[in-house]
Amino acid sequence: MPLASRAAFLEQLSGLFYPKTDSPLSDAQLRALGRREPPPESFPLPLLHELARQWRGETARSIVPLAEQGTFHRLFRLSWGDETAILRVQLPQTPDEPPDPRLPLEEQLTRRLRQAGIPAAPILHTDISRRHAPWDWQMLAPAAGRPLTELEGDESTLLQLLERLGAMMARLHRALPVTGAGWPDPWSWSDAPADAPREARPLRGLFPQWTDYLTRCLDDHLRRLTDDQLLTPEEARTIASHFATFASSPVAPGLLHGDPGSHNAFHQAGEISALLDWDDALIGDPWYDVAFWATFHPERRYGAFLRGYLGGRAWSPEEARRFRLYHLRITLAKIVHRQRFSYADLPGRPTGRQRILESAQRVFST
Repeated sequence: MPLASRAAFLEQLSGLFYPKTDSPLSDAQLRALGRREPPPESFPLPLLHELARQWRGETARSIVPLAEQGTFHRLFRLSWGDETAILRVQLPQTPDEPPDPRLPLEEQLTRRLRQAGIPAAPILHTDISRRHAPWDWQMLAPAAGRPLTELEGDESTLLQLLERLGAMMARLHRALPVTGAGWPDPWSWSDAPADAPREARPLRGLFPQWTDYLTRCLDDHLRRLTDDQLLTPEEARTIASHFATFASSPVAPGLLHGDPGSHNAFHQAGEISALLDWDDALIGDPWYDVAFWATFHPERRYGAFLRGYLGGRAWSPEEARRFRLYHLRITLAKIVHRQRFSYADLPGRPTGRQRILESAQRVFST
């Protein structure tokens, strides 16, 4: 990528806090993506077969879309008899969107994580050349096991696996050398001196300080929530003041998954067998990843995860304080995401406003 294009890409990336929330697309375009029903002509079958042939040397016997689709990518299962692979097609967010250099980094990242003992689902091939298709694409190995989401009716088994997931996340946060904060620079490893030991080259975040990332787009999110009457102006000002005065004790940054919900964690034979979808990976305070996990679960499950994550010790008051503030920051971004995509509140579940105020109250009472 030319230096000018590279600089423009990094500037755009550094302006994001949460891609689904801060997408440059209009709300109407995001609502269309949220329905996850692209017209068939967007992905002509002959072209998908050609990608399969380019990768494997032969066309697939069958290509079918998966039941579960991503917001900004589409997934297809390809089969060659008993062998299968997953084709992930990246959806451009603008007509002239350049190739995404984060995809090759994601492939390198998952490879290094597996070498470090973290079961990152393998990415077999990445192509951002646009020679064979008008979009970026990857070939993925099918994840081993089944997603934790399928255990929602089996609380006892789920809690056991959440404890194992907590232990796995603790290992992840120490798995690779990192520096800086926020979104990883896609050229971190390629820019390293040639004589630097490969295993010692740090993955570099775009920001010098963790708080530079944490407060990214915060004013925009509070403004949107106020405009949508999910917060009063006074509530928004009070929340903003807690972030303005936040001064975390020095912490060693770690590699964060960035979206560690049960849909991205698979289990097999009583163990965590795969962690999927590393495109939201971050560099920062590991307690942010813990808080992100917690936004997917009721509080009754926190104890199991934290037992695994902390190895049996109690968390410190400072760790608890950071966890609560990060939980609030993530909740704000997630509710703006739901507003932009016009997702309705789920029956019997707290409303968006209730979720924000419950999270905020934990911060205010600290």
